[in-house]
Amino acid sequence: MSDATGLAFWTASVPGTSGSSGSSGSSGTSGSSGSSGTSGSSGTSGTSGSSGSSGTSGSSGSSGTSGSSGSSGTSGSSGSSGTSGSSGSSGTSGSSGSSGTSGSSGSSGTSGSSGSSGTSGSSGTGFNTILTPADYRILTATGSSTNIAVAQPSLTFNPNTGVLGLTGSFTISGTPSGSILSVKGASGFTILEVFSDNTTIIGDYQAPSLYTTKKSSLSSGTNTIYSFATASYTGAFIDYTLTSGSNARSGNMMGIWNGSTVKFTDNSTLDIGVTTGVTFSMVISGTYAVLQSISDSSGWIVKTIIRSI
Repeated sequence: MSDATGLAFWTASVPGTSGSSGSSGSSGTSGSSGSSGTSGSSGTSGTSGSSGSSGTSGSSGSSGTSGSSGSSGTSGSSGSSGTSGSSGSSGTSGSSGSSGTSGSSGSSGTSGSSGSSGTSGSSGTGFNTILTPADYRILTATGSSTNIAVAQPSLTFNPNTGVLGLTGSFTISGTPSGSILSVKGASGFTILEVFSDNTTIIGDYQAPSLYTTKKSSLSSGTNTIYSFATASYTGAFIDYTLTSGSNARSGNMMGIWNGSTVKFTDNSTLDIGVTTGVTFSMVISGTYAVLQSISDSSGWIVKTIIRSI
């Protein structure tokens, strides 16, 4: 016979009077399962634990009532956990980030305190003498002295009236060119201007009048006496004398021009001797009205007083 666990057992009768057979003992209860082993950390699975040993068979019951089956043996202990898997290799480092923008400049520091002043230098001799002093006289240097000046009695300036006074004459020296003297009126415009070519401009700046004189030695043929700028002037008046040895005459010439047209007149005295070999005319040449002489011989002298407006 076998019980619930599959174990075989036998009964035997004792000689003598056979008693009635006892009822079969009930099968012993199965042994409880061993508790499960704790799970190992990830890695390779541990090897399975060995099976627990089977429980010992229960002892046979005494004849008569069969003894109860022995309890099942306890389950074997769980196998030890497997070793942890090796760690993975580290990832490569990320590339460096770009540099941040520069911060704004800090404010300027406060200025340091000023250094102490140096000692003053010694005083110079200075200007201390004026010879012939008087009101409004203009000072001029005397010799090479740096501390003496002369108050000039012939050169004065009155600041109350704005009048510059000069007694005597003055000279413009050197080699002047162009305008060498200019006088302005109360309006601020030039009313008198002297130029290095011996011409003088006088009067209102809107209608200036030209004045000059000229001496010309004529050669045979055509000679230029004077040229007038047609952009500045519209007419001319020329007083003249013409001489050569014992021959002479004087006269007055007038010219007027407009564009390319010019008109000319020569009013003269009667001749002393003969002067018919010299005549005068006026022509337009470019931007000038040109006063000319035409002579049949050289040696003639023409002196002129020239005015133009």
